[in-house]
Amino acid sequence: SLLEAPASGTEKLSGNPKPPWLIDSGASTHMTGEVGSLFNIEKVDPVIIDLPNGQRTIADKQGTIVLDKNLSLNKTLLVPSLTCNLVSVSRVCKDYNCTVTFSDDSCILQDRTTKIPIGLGEQRDGVYVYKPAAKNQIHAVKEEHTVWHHRLGHPSSEIMSIFLKNLSNSTYRD
Repeated sequence: SLLEAPASGTEKLSGNPKPPWLIDSGASTHMTGEVGSLFNIEKVDPVIIDLPNGQRTIADKQGTIVLDKNLSLNKTLLVPSLTCNLVSVSRVCKDYNCTVTFSDDSCILQDRTTKIPIGLGEQRDGVYVYKPAAKNQIHAVKEEHTVWHHRLGHPSSEIMSIFLKNLSNSTYRD
C-alpha cells in the first residue's frame, strides 16, 4: 500500500503529502517521482525502469535529494510515474562507506569505521521507511568511540576501525 498510495494517513495528518523514502535492497539506484525535491537536475541517457506494478517507464533526468543533514542522495533518477521514493542500499553503501543492517522491525545505516548511525529504517507494511538517526543515537555512538579511543591510548583511525569492527562482532559490550 505504501508503494501505490501517494501518502499514508500519518504523512497526510502531519501536513507532509510527499511519499516516504523506502530503503530498497533491490534498487540499483536512488529514484523519485518528485521533481520539486531534486537539486542540480541534469539530463542523462534514457534508462528503462521496471515499476513495482509491472509496467516500464523511462527516466532521462537525475539530481540530488537531501534527506537530512546526514544523508544526501546523488544521482537520484527522476521517474515521473513513480509513486514512491527509493533509497538504493547498494548505492548508499558505496557512496557513504556504510553498512545497512536489517532486523524484523527496523534497519540501521551506519558508518563502516565509526559505527555512527547515518539513518534508520522503520519496518511498515513489509517495507523499511527511512527516518533520520536521532541526535541522541549519534551522540551515544560518538561517545563510545571516544571512550574506547582514550582507553586504548589514542590509537590511529586505522587501528580504531579494526578494534570497533571486532568489538561490534563480539558479544562483549562496555
